[in-house]
Amino acid sequence: MPCHPRPFNEPIPDPSPDLLKLADEIREKYPGRIFSPAALTRFTKTNRVYYRHITGLLRRKSWIDAIPTDPTLPSQIGMLPSGKWNRRCNLSTDNATTIGLAIEAGDLQQVKALLRHTPINALDHKSNCLLHLALVANQIPIAELLLSKGAYPDGYHPSTIPELDQLFLSPENTGPQCPAIREQILHLLLRHQASISRFPTQNMLYITRDAPELLKFLISAHPETLDLRSASGHTLLHTAAALGCRHSCEFLVSRAPHLLAIDTDWDVTALHMAILEKNELNACWLITAGIHFHARSGFDRTELFLATAMRLPTVVSGG
Repeated sequence: MPCHPRPFNEPIPDPSPDLLKLADEIREKYPGRIFSPAALTRFTKTNRVYYRHITGLLRRKSWIDAIPTDPTLPSQIGMLPSGKWNRRCNLSTDNATTIGLAIEAGDLQQVKALLRHTPINALDHKSNCLLHLALVANQIPIAELLLSKGAYPDGYHPSTIPELDQLFLSPENTGPQCPAIREQILHLLLRHQASISRFPTQNMLYITRDAPELLKFLISAHPETLDLRSASGHTLLHTAAALGCRHSCEFLVSRAPHLLAIDTDWDVTALHMAILEKNELNACWLITAGIHFHARSGFDRTELFLATAMRLPTVVSGG
């Protein structure tokens, strides 16, 4: 699942003769800051060591705090593994529990009947709103019904955490686990102008091929999301460059060109992220879009060094 990047399963590549041929061209194009031919040759001899370092340590550090890392967080704030809340609520509605059972059973007709006497944003005694109950129970038609009748797309919870943030608080062990259901939820809520407030939540957009469309829904309704950053400074472009397609990157840059010049606190650029995830098409597009380069990253590795190590010759040659 792309919200939590997996280790590469590919074998460690052998030294690439094609990359050796680029040494002179690289030196001419970037004088004084990249490899000499001799240095590039030495690099290929230790390719296995560098590759392990990059895919093991460097890649993990580059994603720091941009993905959920604490599986105990949901339980700490009162959420069950099912995704339902388990916090006592003083604002609960008397028959919310009854309608909640009908929702979980998928009884659409009974839900319609009970809604005649139940506020659409009612809470049960454990702080679950009706929309949240429908979504964690994978009852998408009932969720659509609730939204059509005025349920808040961000849910209704005393903590004020938006619904999408609740559902994907820790995607590995809470909420809906079926990829198809997750995709339906994203489309449904974002079409109804749902918001997000936690940076890791936006990673979930890339479980679907419709990420550019979902981004447009999100940014059109909540343009302030363009400035959403992780604690160490990852931007939406960092994630799109790593996990998305060129169209996602194009859309973000068209709305916020300054994203091309933003690094994390670790000096990681969006180009670094594209290279580390071997997203060659995005890396080439970022280069042509004029992304800010680093002579050295925070890990003492240039973008060109990483592209060479990851065997991305098109990126090495400048797109």
